[in-house]
Amino acid sequence: MGQAVVSNLRDEPAFLHVGNLGRCGSSGDGVINLATALDVADVIIDFTTGEAATALSEACAARGGPALVIGATGFTPEQLGRIRNAARSIAIVRSGNFSLGVNMLVGLVRQRRSSRARHGTSKFSRPIIAARSMRLPEPH
Repeated sequence: MGQAVVSNLRDEPAFLHVGNLGRCGSSGDGVINLATALDVADVIIDFTTGEAATALSEACAARGGPALVIGATGFTPEQLGRIRNAARSIAIVRSGNFSLGVNMLVGLVRQRRSSRARHGTSKFSRPIIAARSMRLPEPH
């Protein structure tokens, strides 16, 4: 996923890709260290691991930025609490799935739940979700 994001950012003139964060001691074309990333980036996009993303959120928050987009999964409740704490200081967007369809579905379920809470429960005891796979026509 990280490679797909970097590829798309390089093609988008509104963004400047300043480098890829590597593990401690790693090097290579386009790899920058954490200190450099914290100094020059407006936003860091992270698709690594729960522990790495948690540590990164705390490093960003300690400096008051940059903002952070987290696409990692596998967080413990304790790590999620640490990220919530970091989000008190900086902007953080975290999702285990960045697909438009999944996030629209999550939003609709939350909206339905909120509506039921305001207007009393319906005859259904839990949200009912219907999904249908749709095949798009092949390009000509």
